[in-house]
Amino acid sequence: MALARYGMNAGRHLGYYASGSLLFDTVHPVLRLDKAGNMYRVQYHESYRTPLTVPYDEFPAYMAALDTFYAMVHSPEFQTHIKMQQGELLIMNNWRTMHGRAGLAGKTRTILGGTVTREAFYSSIRQHAAQQAGVPTAKEVGVPTAGFALVGNYADRSMAG
Repeated sequence: MALARYGMNAGRHLGYYASGSLLFDTVHPVLRLDKAGNMYRVQYHESYRTPLTVPYDEFPAYMAALDTFYAMVHSPEFQTHIKMQQGELLIMNNWRTMHGRAGLAGKTRTILGGTVTREAFYSSIRQHAAQQAGVPTAKEVGVPTAGFALVGNYADRSMAG
């Protein structure tokens, strides 16, 4: 499967962080699979593409797969539209839920976004688990993520690939 071998290379300059600019580039398969072949992450971004590194002889199959994926992403069958009101909050797992923002013709909007990294999330779980078990934070030695019942099979799959 071409989309599990190759990605849409992406890069971006984010100059709005108080700590300074963030320049990133990434090369990950569009579909991330665990060792059993189950998908655990989709990494797809249309706006920040950089040149592809797909081998020439595999490019036609890759592009056909990407075109099919693009058609599915933009198909009403696979979309849910949520109209949010002032004061509402939407939280999602960015590894499992693709999301976008539809235009508002003639209207202005303010979107405040925040990101909690996967590592920060698991760090909080580790700190909470250590506190619940009476283990001082300095003595916690890195319980494997898969050991947390809260995340169960998801963590097992994501760590396996």
